[in-house]
Amino acid sequence: MVDDALTETADAGSKLVGRAQGIYTFSAQNESAIVMSMGLGFTDGPYAGSTLSVMGKNMFMNPTRELPVVGGTGLFRMARGYAVLKTVTLNTTNGDAVVGYNVTVYTPASSGNGQDSPVTTNALSSSSSPPTTMMARERWWMVGAAIAAAAFL
Repeated sequence: MVDDALTETADAGSKLVGRAQGIYTFSAQNESAIVMSMGLGFTDGPYAGSTLSVMGKNMFMNPTRELPVVGGTGLFRMARGYAVLKTVTLNTTNGDAVVGYNVTVYTPASSGNGQDSPVTTNALSSSSSPPTTMMARERWWMVGAAIAAAAFL
């Protein structure tokens, strides 16, 4: 299980905007991959009270990878899209990692015209105006030949 901080930037003292909570399951014998089911819950900022659901195969040792956004609540109700994850820092000794999430989602238009409205949440910029920033702080530890999610910052 995971319960990671979502912050505006990669800095350890950055403003907390929510939590990344879910489950990681190892899914491959011959590659570094996990299947993750994670909810990004926003507690502060323009998306406070809303969530995004990210689910899919995460090749976590690749510096950049893409996962699907399969839903959401609040401002992200019925969201669909993708998240590009980029490892900002990874300490293989103690397992600490900071991962940037650049999320693009589409939600049903509130105008009722049948058009989707794109919303981009950019975890890799330092801008505090939309697109909003988001960083997940993860901690990992070694378990045999695998890596497992651990206690969080």
